[in-house]
Order: sequence, then C-alpha cells, then structure tokens
Amino acid sequence: MSSTTPASNPQVPSPSGRKAVQNPLTLIMTIKNVGTDPIHFRDGGSQRGPRNNQFGFTAFRMHGFGKPLSDTGDSRNFGGLMAPVKLAPGETFTKSVSLADWFTFDAADTYAVTAMYRIQLDGLGFDEPLWDDVAVASCDVRVVDRASTATTKPAATP
Repeated sequence: MSSTTPASNPQVPSPSGRKAVQNPLTLIMTIKNVGTDPIHFRDGGSQRGPRNNQFGFTAFRMHGFGKPLSDTGDSRNFGGLMAPVKLAPGETFTKSVSLADWFTFDAADTYAVTAMYRIQLDGLGFDEPLWDDVAVASCDVRVVDRASTATTKPAATP
C-alpha cells in the first residue's frame, strides 16, 4: 500500500507469511521512504492510555465477507509525547502493536484485518503541519480451533 506526498512516496508493505495466533497477536508496521526527498512526520501523541490510538483497525470474519468484530479495547486517550521522525530516501520506520488491544479473536475463523496508522506530515522544521495522512495495510488472521484439528490414533486391538 502506498501514500503519496509531494516530495516522496512512502510505502507500507503488506504483511506476508502466516503466524499462529498468540496472546497477544502483534502486528509490525514498516514505512519506507521510496522517494528522492526526506519526509517528516510525528510519531506519538495518542498513546497515553491503554493503547496507541495512532493505530486503528477493522476486522471482519469469513475472510472479510462476514460480520465485523467489535472493538473490545479501551479507546481512552489522554494525548502523549510526540517525537519527530525524519526518513531520508531509502530509510524505514518500524512500529509494532498488539491486536489484543482492539479485538478478542474468540472463534475459529479467518479474519480480514485492515490496519491504519495516522501520521501528520510536517514541513522541514516539524512545526509546519502539511496535512494528515493514513498508512494502510491489510492481512488475514486465521484462528484454528485446536480441539477440532487434533488427530487421534485408532485404539490398539488386543
């Protein structure tokens, strides 16, 4: 997925591969500046609470064709510290977040998850907000009921 700015073209690669659901399930986001000029944005400002609300998520059952999951997390937010981020051409910015702060994956299914990361793009001095943008990527989370997938051996005959 990509987002375009006048000076660059940052990209958020889609997650690849499969991962067993653990508690908590962590997603890793990487933003890469694939442009020819540096980009500036702010990291933080929405994380002084139970979760980092700079992230946002949707999750749908049945590969994205079913009902959405409810947000079971605590969205209270009291601001938070911000840090300027400068990405030179070719550099990356990585951040991880736990989906357990948003959802409870309580049934065996394949969930289509869309992740959003809100960023405020700034001018050269970090005091000139240019606009708000959103980096977006999606992935599937497969939850397997271990009891139904267990294999049994036939009983030994005497």
